[in-house]
Amino acid sequence: MNLLRSLIGWLVVVLIVLGCVAGLLFVPSVQTEIAHVQLGRSTGKVKISVDYVSTGLNTAHLEGVHITGAGFDLTAPVVDIDLPMPEFLLHRRADIRRLVAKDWKVKGLEAALALSGSPMPWTVTVRDADLEGQVLVVPGRGKAGVPIDVVLKGGGLSSTSKGSFALDASGVFLTDDMQQITASAHGRLRLGLGPGQGPTDLTATLQVQGGGFDVLTGLTVQAEWGRETTALSLVKDGRRLVALQGTPGRGAWSLALTSKDVAPFFGDHPPPAFSAAGAGDYRWDQDGGSLSATGALRGAAAGWPFSATIAARHQGHQLRVTSLEGSVANIGVRALQPFALDETTRAVTFDHPSGDLARLSLDHVALERVPPLPLLSTTFRFAAGTASGAIIVTGGGDQSYAVRSAGPLSLAGASVTRGGAPWIDRLDGRLDLSGKFGADQWAITVGSFDLHRDGRPLLEGHLSATRSSEADQPWLVQGTLTGHPVVGELGPARATVDFTGLAGAGLSLDGKAQLRAAHDRSLTSSFHLVLDETGSSQITLPLTLAFGDQQSDFVIDGTQVRDENGNHWYLKVSGSKLIWSQAQMLLGPFLRQWATARPFWGTGTGRLGLTLDRVEYGAQVWAPLDALVALTPTSVQLLDVRVGLDALRTITVTGGVTYDPAAAEPYDFSASLTLNRVESGPLFPAAHGEPIVEGRFKVKRTLVSRGRSLNELLAHPLQDIEATSDTSIVRALAVNVGDAVPQHRTSVGKEAENTAAGVASFIFQTRRNPLEAGKNPVTPKAEAVLNFTDDISEIGFDHLTVDAAEQPDGSYRLTRIDGATDELKVTGTGRIGGKDSDP
Repeated sequence: MNLLRSLIGWLVVVLIVLGCVAGLLFVPSVQTEIAHVQLGRSTGKVKISVDYVSTGLNTAHLEGVHITGAGFDLTAPVVDIDLPMPEFLLHRRADIRRLVAKDWKVKGLEAALALSGSPMPWTVTVRDADLEGQVLVVPGRGKAGVPIDVVLKGGGLSSTSKGSFALDASGVFLTDDMQQITASAHGRLRLGLGPGQGPTDLTATLQVQGGGFDVLTGLTVQAEWGRETTALSLVKDGRRLVALQGTPGRGAWSLALTSKDVAPFFGDHPPPAFSAAGAGDYRWDQDGGSLSATGALRGAAAGWPFSATIAARHQGHQLRVTSLEGSVANIGVRALQPFALDETTRAVTFDHPSGDLARLSLDHVALERVPPLPLLSTTFRFAAGTASGAIIVTGGGDQSYAVRSAGPLSLAGASVTRGGAPWIDRLDGRLDLSGKFGADQWAITVGSFDLHRDGRPLLEGHLSATRSSEADQPWLVQGTLTGHPVVGELGPARATVDFTGLAGAGLSLDGKAQLRAAHDRSLTSSFHLVLDETGSSQITLPLTLAFGDQQSDFVIDGTQVRDENGNHWYLKVSGSKLIWSQAQMLLGPFLRQWATARPFWGTGTGRLGLTLDRVEYGAQVWAPLDALVALTPTSVQLLDVRVGLDALRTITVTGGVTYDPAAAEPYDFSASLTLNRVESGPLFPAAHGEPIVEGRFKVKRTLVSRGRSLNELLAHPLQDIEATSDTSIVRALAVNVGDAVPQHRTSVGKEAENTAAGVASFIFQTRRNPLEAGKNPVTPKAEAVLNFTDDISEIGFDHLTVDAAEQPDGSYRLTRIDGATDELKVTGTGRIGGKDSDP
């Protein structure tokens, strides 16, 4: 180490001065006084003073040694030297057998190194040295010095051979956030005194604890320096991280680093994962204090490969980059003018602040690398495709910058996923991009863009976003989008959306939307959407569906809440009129998707409310429709469903669906429908004449089914029917048995009995012809049966109840028939066939 050479050199100077008073060698007070006089006459860069001197034939004892000069300051309380004084004085040979200096302190280490290294006009040998002291090291500009304890022990140093010394150094540092770091170095120093001894070399290994710098433990410093050559390398785990090789003024550099190697120097903000290797040349201007370097780098950062060529100069606290060009993945980067980085303020300055600063070239950049976009409680991201084009960065003065695309940017073969599932693919497009980023405001504008899919127009428009440059401020977004979707059974359509709102940690949008399709069919709407930072959302969507002269008007209000218990949603549909065929054409794709999902209502928990003044479902009209439905991941409950058939009649529905994913038929459905004041005439018409059943009934239908899907669940539900009436007329028993009576009188009794049994089947609707009674004479018993059937051809019931249960084969089992008049009571059971061939 040149510090050791400096220490030894200046101590020898002290001894030469002392040699001038050889006659007074053995009088310490006289030696000290003469030393003061002689050392006080010294001139040049260095000044030396000694408080006390005592020499003998083979020893020299010095106290209060103080050496200063050019920013260098060394104080040594006590220095003891063993050497033959006569030989030193007569032959100018300093054969130091032992050199001991304790508790010395050095300031201005860099100045000491600059003062050392000159050849000496005397011969010096140090056989054994024991040096312990402190070196004050300044870790950075503006920082306080840190004392480093240094111990050097060894010897063998002469003008013809290198000495070898064990080095131990340790110190305690404080980081900017007041964390304590304990560092030590243990190694070996080899140096010579003569110019022919070659470079001084040092090998030392670090031990570091605290402040997150423990990773530096095991880092080995290997250094060589001399008049003709300089070399420095840092080695860790057998890897050479940084290396310098050359003369003291110039040479070559190389590096091979990873993010783990430099992470301790970034505190709480570690760099992204990277690896880098490079090489180049450097030049050191000692007089100007500047370091210039050129070279090339290659590596990868955060999975992105990069390469760069650079020319830069470091002086004081400023790094000036005169040229920079490289690429990150397929993104080319080129500085269009020199710039400088101030290490103290972190400010970047350009030679021409208002000119073009840099150019980014995109050459089929993979879109998969674009970060995902969380939106509306799901995540959208690119799964494939490339982008090409160029972006120019321009200075605006006062630390403001502008960007613009140099011609349209293009997309090719892009595909997007939604929530991890494929959403849309085979996209191509073009866009014009510009933006400005100043001290007060940031702005981004997409002047125009258009997207195509398989060569057909898909979406075009323009949009802009502005925000304050202060941290955590929302963006004010606005724009117009025009699309060409295929919407359910509406087919190809043209959709336009105008919106404005705020986007930041959450999203708030207001706007208008319009959809037009063929055959004079359209949808118009305004909307209000809010999405907060927790993922909760709220939407209000008034809709008008117009298909020619037919029009639906309703409003959708939805709220979704996310908390520690999961995802809860609340949806309400209200309005004056809904035509189901219109909604079905619009929602067709969603309905098909819901039908195949498991379960088809999704896995969230929520409530669905319907309040509609009028619903047209095919030929049926429901006025009004009120419903409240509760959904969980395993069930749908119809809490309160009321369907108005007219001003007096209302159907009440209760029940629901349960879902068991482990079952072969996971869906289980049951529901009860209750209807008062049902006019039975239209339900039981006769082929000719009056209805079979006439009256007002209270009807309760219970539906049950199981299935593997929504379609199976709705395809064949079995139902139980309970119909009750307090006033009704039944004509189902009216028959004509005239044709059934055979022409042979002898067997007419048996046939008549069979006819009576047939009447009880509720199937026949024929009447006998009384005028033909003489033609087919019957027995008295048969005549009584025929008279009975005539009497019950039309019965007015005071009370009538019929219960029927549907069977899997499509037939109905009549489990209860219970009717009564003042003079007649009817009870029984029966069956209604489910096939055309059944009676």
